[in-house]
Amino acid sequence: MPKKPQFGSIRKRGRIFWIRYYRDGRRFDESSASQKYPDAERLLRQRHAEIFAGIHADPRAGRTFGNAFLDDLLVDYKVSGTRYDWAEPVVRVRLRPFFGAMRASSVNKALAQRYISEAAGGRRCERNH
Repeated sequence: MPKKPQFGSIRKRGRIFWIRYYRDGRRFDESSASQKYPDAERLLRQRHAEIFAGIHADPRAGRTFGNAFLDDLLVDYKVSGTRYDWAEPVVRVRLRPFFGAMRASSVNKALAQRYISEAAGGRRCERNH
């Protein structure tokens, strides 16, 4: 009888179960944040479904902050030579105070619209913690 193909594996590290799976030849290890094996199984099935549907996001993206993206934006402007003299003060004065310390995964449409409306009103756009 042929073996059923496996998508990933579940391991216990300390008291917590971790899942391991692959996407496009790249290995992903992710904590289930649970001491229960069924929770890890559920997370592994969820990741498999996300990859199959094409909506899987890298779990490390949740640890990326807005400052990293803004730095990359400035590097891109500097390398391409396009409008860096305009982009640098905009990022420093307007974007970084609002988005800088925020996790990139928490930026959504509503937050962007709030930033736009505050910027259009002429108020200094600073996030309320």
